[in-house]
Amino acid sequence: YSNMLMLLIVLCAASCSGELSYNEAMEKNQARLEDPDDIEDAAFLVEMKSANILETKLSALAIDSGYASTIVDMARKNYEDHMQMTEEIEKIAGRKKVKLPAMMSNEHQSMYNQVASSARRDFDDNFIRTMKRVNEDINDEFLDMATEANDPDVRAFAARKLDIARAHKERIAEVESKLLSTY
Repeated sequence: YSNMLMLLIVLCAASCSGELSYNEAMEKNQARLEDPDDIEDAAFLVEMKSANILETKLSALAIDSGYASTIVDMARKNYEDHMQMTEEIEKIAGRKKVKLPAMMSNEHQSMYNQVASSARRDFDDNFIRTMKRVNEDINDEFLDMATEANDPDVRAFAARKLDIARAHKERIAEVESKLLSTY
């Protein structure tokens, strides 16, 4: 009986905390929103929140574990940019009553785990490769939503952040080039 009570307490704490997983946020938005375009806008915000959690955590990891100073410098700048972007995503989602995840998607968590478990000598390479992949996905999302989002606030956000995503893409390419010439 006490084990069952403990399980109920744990389950209630997890569900009552308001911290949604990626999938829970997607499901709640799909259940609440009726218009497919609104659902697409909400899915974009959920995906961008997950990607920002990933980029923020990867950047923090690189600040601590990066070997090359160019990696650490890039990570510091990315960390600031993605913290600011996360705040903007949360403000828009709050106004639109869109539920956001408190944690990354399984795909993003897997990418983080792969970099976090890298041997020290492989860290910089795995970090830059992962950041490049995530940034390409983000660029594609922002480009699409800057013109296709249903909601004007979501569309404006995507358009504004497209410049930052492009700047990150250039920074990643520059750092990758420096690393290749160093090793």
